[in-house]
Parts: sequence; C-alpha cells; structure tokens
Amino acid sequence: MIHMHSTRPSHPGSSDPRRERLHRLKFMAAGLLVASGTALTISQVFGGEGGWEWVHAFAEAAIVGGLADWFAVVALFRHPMGLPIPHTAIIPKSKERIADGLAIFVRDHFLDPRMLLERIQSFDPASRLAGWLRDPQRIEH
Repeated sequence: MIHMHSTRPSHPGSSDPRRERLHRLKFMAAGLLVASGTALTISQVFGGEGGWEWVHAFAEAAIVGGLADWFAVVALFRHPMGLPIPHTAIIPKSKERIADGLAIFVRDHFLDPRMLLERIQSFDPASRLAGWLRDPQRIEH
C-alpha cells in the first residue's frame, strides 16, 4: 500500500480526501479487473467464436494490461507480493539520487537568474496586467 503523508495536522473525525480518492480508484481498478475476468469466463463458456471472440480478446488484453500496469507501478515503490525481485522498489532505493537530480534540474532550469529573466520578459507581466485592467468588461463590474 502506498503511504501518503500530509503536512497538515489531521483533525479528529476528518479524513484525507487524497486517501479517500486513492481508495475509490483502487476499488474501481479491482472492479474492472473482476469485470474483465467475468467477461473472459463468459466468452469462454459461449465458445469464444464470432462476437464472443472479440469479447474474449478484449477481456484477455484488459487483464494482461491491468496486471502489467499494477506490477509496474507497485514495482516502483516496493517489492510486489513481498518478493525481492531485482529492479523493484526503485524509488525507495534511489530516493536520494532522485531528489538530487530533481534539485539540480529545478536549479538549472527554473532558478537560474538568466533563465528567470528570460521567462519573465517573455511573459511580460506588466503589459498583461495593464491589458487586463483596461478591459472594458472588467471596468464595468
């Protein structure tokens, strides 16, 4: 399970809406996987021919894709099913290296004074604000 930390203090009786959304999305994903399995089973029972062949192929692809996506996402953060598979739990193992790389990227691409000046000049905030203030629809309200 992904552990999400909030910088805001939790209040008794309230819950984190991100956790609730994550729970709903996990439930929905599991439901879609079960629906795909059901469709696969039904298509197999009806012979998997004609239109059922399409249902079978779609359900099979949905199951394989869903499981592959689950494994890929889980493998980034932990060892799937607790198995120490190589090249899994990449983010916890590399979080310092990832953080350093991200810090360098932000420094070089967003905080460099020359780059900041270029971005501000191309954005031209003063002209944009003046145009917004001169807009007749805003003046009337």
